[in-house]
Amino acid sequence: MAIKSIFHEHHLLYDDSNEYEYALCDICSQQICGLVYSCERCKFALHVSCVHQQLPPQISAHPFHSQHNLTLVRSNYIDYICAKCFNLSRGHRNHCKDCDFSLEYACAFSTNDVKNRLNDDGFNKSFTLFNYRKVRKYEYICSWCENHLSGMSYGCLDNDVYIWFHDSCLINMPSIIVKHPSHPSHPLLLCNSHFDNRLCSACNLPIWEFRKAYWCRKCEFHLHLQCAKLQPSLKVELHEHDLTFFQIKANTATHLCRICGINFDFHAIGGEIAFNRCVQCNFNYHFKCLRIPNFTSHKYHRHELMLMDSYIEDDSKKYYCDICEEERKPKHWVYCCEKCKFVAHIKCALNKVVV
Repeated sequence: MAIKSIFHEHHLLYDDSNEYEYALCDICSQQICGLVYSCERCKFALHVSCVHQQLPPQISAHPFHSQHNLTLVRSNYIDYICAKCFNLSRGHRNHCKDCDFSLEYACAFSTNDVKNRLNDDGFNKSFTLFNYRKVRKYEYICSWCENHLSGMSYGCLDNDVYIWFHDSCLINMPSIIVKHPSHPSHPLLLCNSHFDNRLCSACNLPIWEFRKAYWCRKCEFHLHLQCAKLQPSLKVELHEHDLTFFQIKANTATHLCRICGINFDFHAIGGEIAFNRCVQCNFNYHFKCLRIPNFTSHKYHRHELMLMDSYIEDDSKKYYCDICEEERKPKHWVYCCEKCKFVAHIKCALNKVVV
């Protein structure tokens, strides 16, 4: 498998031959152990985790050069001397043009920065740096980028707390998200989860104790690390906010479709359920329900029926579908003729053949 990377002019091949084992990664300058992406022509090799790194365009107040911002310079052809380690280097660097000051990636984001990060963000004291090697059938997965671990990594094995990060992912993971699209009113802070039965506000699944998560100090709003990275991507006419796609294991949480009211587990495929969700409103939608028409007709009523997000015709607290005559939930979507107060389940109104 070949990929094109911003870090090199040639395509990089996925390499599991161990030819580059004990060599240094050309981005982070850390030792390579395990799988790599490489260019045989140039003897250029990268950790799998470093291939996908999103380098920040600027670094502010770096401890080695706090007077000016350091700007990312993308080049594979310019030689320079790193101002921290004094090595002759080539490739991407963080550079101050005014002072002709350059830092290579490994020095700009050194393990000292990681250690400070561990202290500042309250990681478990037994969180430690280790050189990852595969020792079991299943690979360890980075809790941030979800790729296999390789080379120098951080993790904790105490008290059944299995959590790992690439060192580069640990540096790039934000301590605070100022305006998350699912919770724009308050900032979200990175923290340890010390509470039992705490649910992620995005996927409704538990956030296990001692795991990292994002939370809002003012609201009962929490996000898994992975859910914090999800972005709303679907615009629909039925709802004011953009919807986010989720795919999770079935039978792990109750998710009801806002339109039809049916549990998503009834439509599980391969042990997983997929749906679109508005995290802000806690609304979930089947794919097929998002495509239903705004108006429909049915042989049980002479007028056209209009799609509505809820309908409460009186204060009796008992509401029924006028087609199947079974009870309906007042906050579920329905088809309705307001003139006649005729209300029907979505599934009943769209079912043209009454059995």
